[in-house]
Amino acid sequence: QRVGAWTSELSLQATTAAPSSSAADPSSRGVVRGLALRRAGPPPGQASAEYLYSEVVKLLNQRRRQHLAFAIISQLKTATEKANDHDKMRNEDMVRCFRILQCMVDETQVTATGDFAANPMEGHYADQYHARDSTLTLDLLRGAKRFLERQYKELVIDGQVRKNPAAARRGGTPGTLHDVVAYLRVVRAPSEHQEFEGVPLWPLVLHCLRCGDTKAALEVLKEVAASDPVTTALANTIARQRVMEGTLEDLRREYESLGVQGKSVHKQAVYNLVGKLDPRSYRRDLFPYSEDYMWFSLSMLDEGAGLRPGLEALQKQVVEWGPKHFVPAGRSPLRYVHLLLMIQHFERAVDFLWGREGYQVEAVHTAVALGYYGLMHLPNSDTPELLTTDLDRTYLNYGSLLGRYVSTVIEPTRDLQTAVEYVMLVPEKLSSGLLQRREYLAELVYSTRSYLELLGVPLPDATRKKGLLHAYVRDEEAHAIAATVAERCERSGQIDAAVTLYDLAQEYARAI
Repeated sequence: QRVGAWTSELSLQATTAAPSSSAADPSSRGVVRGLALRRAGPPPGQASAEYLYSEVVKLLNQRRRQHLAFAIISQLKTATEKANDHDKMRNEDMVRCFRILQCMVDETQVTATGDFAANPMEGHYADQYHARDSTLTLDLLRGAKRFLERQYKELVIDGQVRKNPAAARRGGTPGTLHDVVAYLRVVRAPSEHQEFEGVPLWPLVLHCLRCGDTKAALEVLKEVAASDPVTTALANTIARQRVMEGTLEDLRREYESLGVQGKSVHKQAVYNLVGKLDPRSYRRDLFPYSEDYMWFSLSMLDEGAGLRPGLEALQKQVVEWGPKHFVPAGRSPLRYVHLLLMIQHFERAVDFLWGREGYQVEAVHTAVALGYYGLMHLPNSDTPELLTTDLDRTYLNYGSLLGRYVSTVIEPTRDLQTAVEYVMLVPEKLSSGLLQRREYLAELVYSTRSYLELLGVPLPDATRKKGLLHAYVRDEEAHAIAATVAERCERSGQIDAAVTLYDLAQEYARAI
């Protein structure tokens, strides 16, 4: 279904007759094909997410024209933090989406102007992502895990210590190890025969691992349990060395013994994590939340030859269980999106958000962040469906998504420049050879009837006043767009408009 003609009050060609519906021109591609959303009402306020995101997109396109890198995720995160059109929890969940992506692509060292310390250009990961490069897969996985560890440290460990300073007795020694010691004092972890500074050893080691500080975990193990096989195994892991088979066998034997005896669930969990012994034995009693489950699952993935099969099995599990399994009733669907992003189901994350009522803005700008880095599989052709799959890959029609979103921007605001900014993000060319961006720009021109404002005005002295599109595309491309729109106008009986457009396309014989 194609939303009807975008009649534009900005058009300088207001006298041109326009067909009453898209049926008048069967060749219409329909930028907004399949769109069910039609929003009425005033333009978005300057503190709304929609407006702030559009300003980021304008800045992004400016950097693209200058061939400069741009910290798109950081900019979108900042815009979300400034937005005031949603409740606080929803904005925090969206900020968390961008923080996850920041960690995954390592967009962390960013200056105030949005520049990187090291400058990955647009499409930096596209070839690796398309080829399913194992190095990229592992880097993204480690980034997601790093986010979960930082979040746990900040919200759980540091949060409890701040709330209970008297019980924590934190002291002034810096470091994760001492933060966790203070946390265990607050939660009154049950005592064990092995302790460090008055707190039980194995809960301390486990929480250090959960915070991502393996060096802190190793430090305390060397002091209290130097001869334990897990100490050797963890030292090997930190040094990026393979854990020796004999050490692994000792770990496995002790792990199974602990299970039979029902002793020290914390020690058993440490053994399991360090040795990656049993991915199915997730302990909900130790870590009850969906973020904990995801951290455990990512931690247990084999980082060698088994990485891709393990990740695909995790992806399948999360999709089969679905959002109801992970997100409590009444909570934001963004919580499920967090998980989809962390398991590198980027295309599904965007499609899931787009399908949730009221989350189209979030869907599109998550896609903008992913699209900048090349972290999405594009279909070979301009399919009517947003999401398509084959045997082992999922594709997102990013161009169609942007086109549908343009209709929600142009219809209530009549803001042609903002519409053009978003269409300029449409992929230039699909693998089938389709010039998708050019087709969508032509659709924008035709649907808004803003021929002269977008493509220029022929002047009596045979010169031309350039249109809005000339700031974004080369003259040859503007001519090609004008010719495409002229043909459609000619077919639909808009002869005056067709003559003017053929003139703008410099196809004078066809104009005559």
